[in-house]
Amino acid sequence: PIRKCRNMGGKVGKKIQEALLSEDEDKMGSIARLLSLNELVGVLGNDTGRRVFDVARGIDHEPVEETKGALTKSITAFKSFGATDLDGLGRWIELLATDVEDRVERDSVRNQRYPR
Repeated sequence: PIRKCRNMGGKVGKKIQEALLSEDEDKMGSIARLLSLNELVGVLGNDTGRRVFDVARGIDHEPVEETKGALTKSITAFKSFGATDLDGLGRWIELLATDVEDRVERDSVRNQRYPR
């Protein structure tokens, strides 16, 4: 939904939604399909209208910034396997559990934290 996108919540998101004239049209693609640059500038002003016009088309002029210190919030393990019996399923579960345990240990050493 448009209003969950960065800088598109609050008043800006509300004005965009009103300009789209339909609650069903609530995706960024709806902006690109249904609203012209002139319409967006008329509703949002020059700077915000142009920014929204570009973002709706996948254009973002903000520089990419490295996120130092950002830690993952979850640790998962995934394996694909074919049809198996209960014994085989038990071996897969053991493999996955061991994989997660190893990842938790590495994360604990690296980031001085342990899951609750």
